[in-house]
Amino acid sequence: MNQDKKYLRTPEAASYIGLSESTLIKDRWSGHLQIPHVKVGRSVLYDIGDLDAWLNGLKVNTIEVKHEGS
Repeated sequence: MNQDKKYLRTPEAASYIGLSESTLIKDRWSGHLQIPHVKVGRSVLYDIGDLDAWLNGLKVNTIEVKHEGS
């Protein structure tokens, strides 16, 4: 593996992004969430940088609404 990258296996990746292992496994089949991963033989690895980028893509900008009388 490239020394510059840090890879996680499914249990650690699930914990890192706050989802269950089964969600990651299902996503690999469905592609619904499009969580980036790498298959090396039978191993599945998740690059922390890719997970961070995926999480950043989920950010929602909220606008604070001021109510009259506030």
